[in-house]
Amino acid sequence: MRYSIQSLSFALCLSVLMTSCAQIEKLTDVRKSAPVTSFNESVASLLIAQGHLNRAFGLKEQAAISKTDYDALTAGEIDKDQMKTIIKRAKHNDQLLAKKMDETKSLNHEGKTHYKKAIVPFALGVYKMVGLKKDYENYNKSQNSSSASTPIWAKAKDVLRDLRVARMAIEIGEELPSFANSLYGTSSKMITFANKQEIVVPKEATDYLDQL
Repeated sequence: MRYSIQSLSFALCLSVLMTSCAQIEKLTDVRKSAPVTSFNESVASLLIAQGHLNRAFGLKEQAAISKTDYDALTAGEIDKDQMKTIIKRAKHNDQLLAKKMDETKSLNHEGKTHYKKAIVPFALGVYKMVGLKKDYENYNKSQNSSSASTPIWAKAKDVLRDLRVARMAIEIGEELPSFANSLYGTSSKMITFANKQEIVVPKEATDYLDQL
């Protein structure tokens, strides 16, 4: 299970910072198809997982925060500052959960039930995050093939119209390396802890994690 944190960050930042005006032409589509949407889906899945893990380890306050952030993320568009706050809290939560996995000797029946429910959404969230690099590469290719015929004035107009989306993509690129690194380490701990607790790891989860 391995991936390049540097390559993910590079793909996210470079696609916005090094893109010509013509390549930004369809950044509105980003919200509907590739990077921002994919990242949001990844974080939403991870927040579901963290909510279950919080309940498994008796972290009620953190469980409430995970639900609040999940509701905000899935209710509609959020700005870059809101996204940054959600990522910061999810990273903090991830550190608490990793510590709990190291310290906890056993879970009760309810805890094991919540823990098992967390495994697939956590694995899916990490898998989607890794897939962002490929999403950006494909997006850039499609922009390169369609940019030649667009008038320069239209390109400039689109840049201004989609600046908010570009800022969100840049924010994601800045936050992704440390966030993904934290989640990568926890994904390994999750499987190890599940095995020690004799919790059956769903095949769907191992299928996602085996591809990292």
